[in-house]
Amino acid sequence: MSGGLVDRVALLGLGAVTAALLVLLLRSRPQAAVVLWAVVLCFVPYWIGVTAGAYFPAVSAVAVLVVVALAGRARVSLAAADVVMVLVVVLVGISLVAGLGQLPSTFALLAEWVLGYLLGRVVGGALPLERVYAIVSVVLALAAALACVEAATGQNLFVQVPGSGGGGHSVWSPLQERGGLLRAEGAFGHSIALGGSCALGIPLAFASNLGSRAKAIVVVLLHAGAVVSFSRLGIGTAVIGLVLCLLLLGRTTRPRLRGALAGALVVGGALALPTVARVFEAAGSEATDSAEYRGSLLELVPAIRLLGTSGVYTRDASGVVRWDGFRSIDSAVVLAGLQHGVLPLVLLISLWVAAAWLVVSGRATGPGVALVAQAPSFVAVALITQYAILVWFVAGLAVAATARPARPRPTEPPTVRPRALSTLTESP
Repeated sequence: MSGGLVDRVALLGLGAVTAALLVLLLRSRPQAAVVLWAVVLCFVPYWIGVTAGAYFPAVSAVAVLVVVALAGRARVSLAAADVVMVLVVVLVGISLVAGLGQLPSTFALLAEWVLGYLLGRVVGGALPLERVYAIVSVVLALAAALACVEAATGQNLFVQVPGSGGGGHSVWSPLQERGGLLRAEGAFGHSIALGGSCALGIPLAFASNLGSRAKAIVVVLLHAGAVVSFSRLGIGTAVIGLVLCLLLLGRTTRPRLRGALAGALVVGGALALPTVARVFEAAGSEATDSAEYRGSLLELVPAIRLLGTSGVYTRDASGVVRWDGFRSIDSAVVLAGLQHGVLPLVLLISLWVAAAWLVVSGRATGPGVALVAQAPSFVAVALITQYAILVWFVAGLAVAATARPARPRPTEPPTVRPRALSTLTESP
């Protein structure tokens, strides 16, 4: 046995032992498990991960550990959405076995979309939902605060972290500008992913068991994180999410806080609008060209098959994927159709439609509002880096919230202070 092989086997063995010990440790500390995953989500770049036959970003690898650790203590009842997800996996699996699908896109669906959903379901069954919302939104707010520092200083420390094999360091680490200003992205690898993630956190914070002052701070920070990303969709979905929260989740906050947040939205918007408008104006045709490119992707819709990967798919010797000449498919809906076919796509869309129906019918929950507010992004942005697994984690929480409705609470929820994460990691 060669020395290199011995080293590899020893490294794998050490990793397996470490993972097993971590699972045992987290089994009795569910809140610590959620904090760990949220910290990895927000502060470990996508290009850091492990390769075991295929690439697992750190956020997915830790998600597997958390699911294994908490599955035994999670109270999960089967929901219609769970059946839909199983059908999606079965259809995608059939297409792969039949030679109609592609292994990379199938693995990505399982390692990010399905795993994120499963994580949300398990975590939502192992802990009070309002506590999960608090943990995730606070950690996202910390990432948003760091993004504001990045925007002010022009420095992103995460891009200096070297990548692991298959993580796409060269793709995700370059920083972006718009109108001569840095577009903050934190550890998310792209400003759109940061903006969308901050927007997802706002309804979670609103529905959490954070105190009024803490909620206000978290919501303001998340909005600021979306603004400094200079992502139109990030900013827009953040505003949509807060407006829906004010209209539909009033029972979770005091009227005074709702009024303060509404006022902050108006004042903050008035203060930020000139800068944001100036940035987009200075960007010239860059923003409009981006919108036109997204519109041109509709040309690919007729090429979507009933099941399996579209016939316009090509992959060259260097691994570059193209779809009838298009390399970047900036639409989660179109890309899912091209990769997996009409049948899985319709099932996935049905989940969002169900969430929207619950919201408009007066049964809104924090994660449900978060998903509904993301509709523009799903149409005009691909699910990239950590944003992808976070979207599906929130979807799993939304199903958990519907399957196990929260108990009625007083007007002012119990206070959870965000000043130290240690207060969120005590065993229940």
